[in-house]
Amino acid sequence: MSRGLLARPRRAHLVGIGGSGMSGIAAALAAKGHRVTGSDLRDGPVVEELRERGIPVHIGHAAENLPGDADLLVRSAAVRDDNPEVREARRRGLEIVKYAEALGGLMAGSRGVAVAGTHGKTTTSGLLAHVLVRSGRDPTFLVGGRVRALEASSHVGSGDVLVAEACEYDRSFLHLCPEVAVVTNIDEDHLDYYSGLAEITEAFLTFARLLPEHGLLVTLNELSDVFGPGSGIRCPRETVGIGDWADWRATDLDLSGPLTRFTVRHGDDPPWPAAVRLTGCHNVLNALAVVAVCAHLGLDREEVGRALMEFPGVARRLELKFRRGGVTVLDDYAHHPAEIRATLRSIRASYPGSRIWCVFQPHQASRTRFLLREFAAALSGADQVVVPEIFFARDTEEERRRVSSKDLVKKVMNLGTRARHVPGFADIVKLLLGELRPRDVLVTMGAGDVYRIADEVAARLEGYGSASIPA
Repeated sequence: MSRGLLARPRRAHLVGIGGSGMSGIAAALAAKGHRVTGSDLRDGPVVEELRERGIPVHIGHAAENLPGDADLLVRSAAVRDDNPEVREARRRGLEIVKYAEALGGLMAGSRGVAVAGTHGKTTTSGLLAHVLVRSGRDPTFLVGGRVRALEASSHVGSGDVLVAEACEYDRSFLHLCPEVAVVTNIDEDHLDYYSGLAEITEAFLTFARLLPEHGLLVTLNELSDVFGPGSGIRCPRETVGIGDWADWRATDLDLSGPLTRFTVRHGDDPPWPAAVRLTGCHNVLNALAVVAVCAHLGLDREEVGRALMEFPGVARRLELKFRRGGVTVLDDYAHHPAEIRATLRSIRASYPGSRIWCVFQPHQASRTRFLLREFAAALSGADQVVVPEIFFARDTEEERRRVSSKDLVKKVMNLGTRARHVPGFADIVKLLLGELRPRDVLVTMGAGDVYRIADEVAARLEGYGSASIPA
């Protein structure tokens, strides 16, 4: 259905238009000649930017927001069936699609590059968009976080390449029609939807089978058994890895400085030095995936190398909030055990000898309950752990009653790491301001609103001045 969805001019209304993906879809639809309106629960900079583009946006959801001549309703994944605008569209018999279906319709007219994986999608797609822009390709991109160098999470370009994240939840990535796909990794997640790793892996395999014969699949070398011969994938596949046993390899790693340096090796091609401003081996793998995609798209490796080194990262991905008086405050989107583990390892390598404080806000009750042991093991990589209340998303009341932040704190403490449950953000800020010392690193983690703690601590420390930070 996605391929023909936008083959003719549509009068589209977007519910949840203020989200990073939905706002990008709205701008792209308008740029391609479709008439667009929308609604969202909150006003803000993104909504104001849409209005400046000539897209009317209502604040709040009501049946009367739906234009009388609308023929298509696009809904965010967070918008429920009982939303009044969805109900009104259903009453009128309008076509109703989710975000991923609309994205698939846009991708059908482009050279689509879909970045999938349980983790790393935003950094990898943001890095790819950045490299394409710096190389003069002017892509269209829709990224799940703000790409700081591009000052946007989405852009409608004049080039023929469209870069987008491909989310596995609800099998939404099966609505896409990319030429190129990246699978950064596959782990257990979204266990409120999938039964386990086997079903998740099968969904990724089905996604990879969508690629055309002239396309390309880029995966980790450790996923060779999933996507190898006999998997039914029609296009060539290239792997990335550190050391040996991959098509694109990173060797000579140097993780000690502000730049992560490595050598790119590919077949019989001359090796070349590369560097990124991102920390951790996982980001080296993300960069290698971008290099592989850029080679497929015909970019010059010197252009790619320069752009890699210029990339400052994506908002909420180890974003520096404050550094003075020996105290560092960071914020990160990590909300899965594998992400937490990788992020803490990166911090440990970048700040040797520092005491690491981690304020982790669990995201979704079902994810917390299913992966409780894994979360505890990952968080034990910090020296001090503070856990506020769970940020509930898509959780039923029954699911909320089955797990709590205290359950996680107990498991972390039983692994020998100091952990505390502090429900309120204000109390957490007070605790941190009283206990942070020079050489401490504070990182807030989670997919909810835990970044507010980092922002408040940074603002308060900025106001105190370095001389008032206790020794």
